[in-house]
Amino acid sequence: MAALGGSARDEAIVRSTIEMAHGLGLNVVAEGVETEAVFRALERLACDTAQGFHLGRPVPAKDVVLPRLAPAREPAPVAAL
Repeated sequence: MAALGGSARDEAIVRSTIEMAHGLGLNVVAEGVETEAVFRALERLACDTAQGFHLGRPVPAKDVVLPRLAPAREPAPVAAL
C-alpha cells in the first residue's frame, strides 16, 4: 500500500480492486498500511479492514484485532451458473 498516494493510476487500481471484491460480496483486507495517509485513503475508498505497522506491530495470533474501516455489508447474492 506504500504506493497508494503515489499516483492517480495507483489509486485507480486499488479503488477498482475494492469495488470488484465488494461486487462479488467479498470483504477486502489491505496489508502493509504504514502511514496515516494510506489508512485514510483506504477508508475513503471503502476498504473493509487493514493491517500494518501504522495500526500495530506484530503480535501473537491470539492477540490480533482488525479495525474495520467500513460498516459490515451483507454478502452479494451469487448467481447460479
